[in-house]
Amino acid sequence: MKARALWHTSNTSSVLKEKHLHPPRQGQLVINSSYSYISLGTEIIVSKGLVANGSTDSMKIPYMQGDFDFPLTYGYSLCGKVIEGPDEFLDKFVHLMHPHQDKLVVDIESVTVVPDGIPSHRAVLASNLETIVNAIWDGGVSIGDHVLVAGLGSVGTLLALALLQMYQVSIHVTEQDEEKLKWARDMGLKPHAGMNEKVDIAFNATGNDRGLQYCLDHTSREGTIVELSWYGNTQCNLELGNDFHFGRKKIVSSQVSRLPGIKSGRWNLPRRKGLVFDMLKDTFWDEVPCSWVNFHELPSLFDKLREGEIDNSMVKVKY
Repeated sequence: MKARALWHTSNTSSVLKEKHLHPPRQGQLVINSSYSYISLGTEIIVSKGLVANGSTDSMKIPYMQGDFDFPLTYGYSLCGKVIEGPDEFLDKFVHLMHPHQDKLVVDIESVTVVPDGIPSHRAVLASNLETIVNAIWDGGVSIGDHVLVAGLGSVGTLLALALLQMYQVSIHVTEQDEEKLKWARDMGLKPHAGMNEKVDIAFNATGNDRGLQYCLDHTSREGTIVELSWYGNTQCNLELGNDFHFGRKKIVSSQVSRLPGIKSGRWNLPRRKGLVFDMLKDTFWDEVPCSWVNFHELPSLFDKLREGEIDNSMVKVKY
């Protein structure tokens, strides 16, 4: 049984390689991939070799091959159909974290069965929506809050839409791309007006320190700034001498691999995953703008991503 996987062979090159899969053992499934999702901020850093030495262990994912010094396989979120395995899984669509690959042999414990009524192209958003749920918990968003989302890439867009579902929360966005801003207005999101408009909570999803500085400058006294960007080994420069200290503001890191402490006593990862799939039953998520790429086009896509020819929008892979 053969499969093809995307390999990043250097910081300038990616290729599809064929491999032989071992026959499934007891407790394993064979899956034909339907869709995978590119978490652009993270995967660009990985493909360019910019993972900081101290975070390599934390950045490893299930079924990854190789290491961050190249070559390696990597990916974030994948959905596919079970074609071999126990009867209760056969012909079911499942979701898991896995590198981009067209056929898989994986352990049953690695997968979550996609509930009926959720198409695979929507279910593949599950991993990023777990990031969004954590971010909202980390920010402590509550009724009546004025919130800023900086950057309408894949994470910022999903976050803004999730916040839009919360009662009496006012969502402001900032984004340089005029087409994205037009879409945001059409969805009922408010472009941020500038220096005179301060918010209670700001989320930086721009992937750069300018966005983080903007959030700092536009958050009210005692406000919270949630940092969703990952910088790899890139340095981050901030101006903290203005009103960061006098305004008693706080910068909070949000990352998906662990639950926020405030939730850890009652929640676990499967419960959070269940919440996300309940969210994905809503066709509202089909409003998310995205680009599509065929699996065989992934090497050329990553060439363009490394060169900055594609902006930080949402990309789904079709198999």
